[in-house]
Amino acid sequence: MDTILERSHQLQQALTNFVFDADNELARALKIYTAKKTKNGNGDNFYKDYIIDSFITEGRVGKSTVLDLFIQSHPQLTNEESQLIQNWHRTFTGLFAVQNILPDGFELMNWLTTKKYIVKLNNDRAKKDTSRLRKGEIILTRIAPVTDTYWTFSGFYMLMGKLGKTKLAIAIG
Repeated sequence: MDTILERSHQLQQALTNFVFDADNELARALKIYTAKKTKNGNGDNFYKDYIIDSFITEGRVGKSTVLDLFIQSHPQLTNEESQLIQNWHRTFTGLFAVQNILPDGFELMNWLTTKKYIVKLNNDRAKKDTSRLRKGEIILTRIAPVTDTYWTFSGFYMLMGKLGKTKLAIAIG
C-alpha cells in the first residue's frame, strides 16, 4: 500500500473523531443534518454510517465545510494531506458494478454513467469486508478521490447483488 493511500485511512479516522468529539457549532450542525436525513431513511447501521460519512464531506457549519474546519484546526497537516482532504469534496455516492477484482482493490463502473473507477482499499477492515465481492455484483457506496488515478471507499458499501433492469429501477427509486 502506498503512503498516501495509507495516510488517507488515518485522515478519514481523524475526521470522524473530529466530528464525534465536537461539542460546539459542529456538533449542532451534525445533529441538524442527521435529523433532516433520518426523516426519510431507515435506522439500519449502513444508513447511519452513510449519514455521518456524507456529513463529513458535504456538511457545513456556517459558511465553512466540515473538511475546511478540520484543515483549519490541524495546521500541522502537510500540503499534500490538505490537498487530499480538499479533494474529498468530490466524494460521491453511487451504484457501482464490480468490473474486475484487483490485487489491491477493484475496478468499479458507475452503473448510471458507465464511468470506470479504480478503487483501492486503504485498510485491513476494508480488505476483509470486501473479500466476498464478485465480478458483476452491484454495490451502493461512496467513493473518495486519493490521487488523479484512483479512489478509495468512503465508509461502507451495501451489496445489491446482480441487478437486472427491474431490480435496478427499484433500487434507484
